[in-house]
Amino acid sequence: KSEEEPENPFAAMFRLSTTDDGIDVEINVSKGDRSGAFTGRAYLPDSSKAKECPNGFPYMVCMHPVQPLEYALQNGYAMIFMDTSMVAQDNNLRKGCFYDLYPYGADPVTQTGELMAWGWAAAKVLDAIYGGLGKELGLNEEQSSITGVSRWGKATAVCGAFESRFKNVIPVCSGAGGLALWNYSSEGKCYDMSESGGPK
Repeated sequence: KSEEEPENPFAAMFRLSTTDDGIDVEINVSKGDRSGAFTGRAYLPDSSKAKECPNGFPYMVCMHPVQPLEYALQNGYAMIFMDTSMVAQDNNLRKGCFYDLYPYGADPVTQTGELMAWGWAAAKVLDAIYGGLGKELGLNEEQSSITGVSRWGKATAVCGAFESRFKNVIPVCSGAGGLALWNYSSEGKCYDMSESGGPK
């Protein structure tokens, strides 16, 4: 390291272990004297794809393992699946490493929900990637995507609203009345929903 090179604050925030199925990634986070961790699993394309990606593989951080893994790998994308249940359980118990660091309190300023917590965790995965995980896995740090389906689709949208380092934000099926991928105004229009059991 040269004397001009600044200290990397994220260099020690991850640990890797190889499994038969993929590469387990432990992300360690801290705030003051509190610390916690959550895990993810990374999958890399076959080494033959490396020639097509001389600057590293593009990658997707996924809120859960529903995305088509084999299709992504065959097309040269690395995938990192987060275990969001370790970050924040999807219930009202406020358990998980996010709440260990940022306890849910009586004051509304301290009341953060799961969707925001999961978006925060995806940003921590990015911190680790910029801190050396990207080089370890052979990723192109600048070709990042974040995605999730249904409830995790909403969390993906939240993450994209607050974390500008993700180059692509792909919320999928974020719910009826939820986020749409385009704007459409239905003001003043009438819809007959009687065929599906709704009002005429």
